Order: sequence, then C-alpha cells, then structure tokens
Amino acid sequence: MNTPPSQFPDSHRNASTAITDANRDANNANQVKAQSERCWTLFIALQQIDGLGPVGLSQLIDSAGSVGRLMQGDIKLPVIRGLQGTGRAQLKQLLHQPENSEHWGLATRSLNWLRQTGSGLLCRGDKYYPRLLEQLSNC
Repeated sequence: MNTPPSQFPDSHRNASTAITDANRDANNANQVKAQSERCWTLFIALQQIDGLGPVGLSQLIDSAGSVGRLMQGDIKLPVIRGLQGTGRAQLKQLLHQPENSEHWGLATRSLNWLRQTGSGLLCRGDKYYPRLLEQLSNC
C-alpha cells in the first residue's frame, strides 16, 4: 500500500524534503564544478592561440568581464594587437565550438596532467601570486 506524501507524518516529509534539498544542492555543486572546469579549460586553451599573448589575453578577458562570460560567446571580439588571420580564426572557433578546437583538447590534456601530478595553477589575483609579477602587464 502506497501512502501519498501528503499523508506521511511530518518527520517523514521533513526527511524527504531534506533529501530532495541535498540532492538538489549536490546537483548544483556538480554544475558549478563542471562550469569551473570549463572555465579553466578555456583559460588554458586561450593561452595557446597564435598571436594572443598575455597582454591580448588580459584585454580579451577584460572586454568580456570574465572567462565565464567568454564561454557564453555573446561578446564582440576586441581589436587585439598581434592577433590576426590564423589566431583570430582559432579564437573564433574556440569561443563558438570549444570542444572541436585543437586548443581545447590540449588544454584538457594539460589539466589532466596537472591533476595526475598533484600540481595546480597559480594565476594573477591568487593570494600566492608574486606581488612583483602583478605589477607587470604582460605576466
């Protein structure tokens, strides 16, 4: 005999609600983790674009507001000195069809290697990033 949820004692409904909430929270955490993984992959892939360089990469991210916004693909590409022809085509492909880009594959392999070796990334803005390097626009 199945009892409708509305007829369960409060303790059962509360437990059921807690489990549902926990499942939703876990699902949200997995989505956030997947989005974060995609942002890191894009960040590494962008560094491989011909002619982009560290200054151009900073300009690109600044124009979008974040790497996450770059992933949305709704941005107008700024004019970046040194980014022409092949590099611009690579960038457009990476932003519009990331998984089909050779740069995405390279970035994915790089992240896997970092995990396997117990290494990590240190980026501008991290508390351990050297203060003197933060003063340079091309680091």
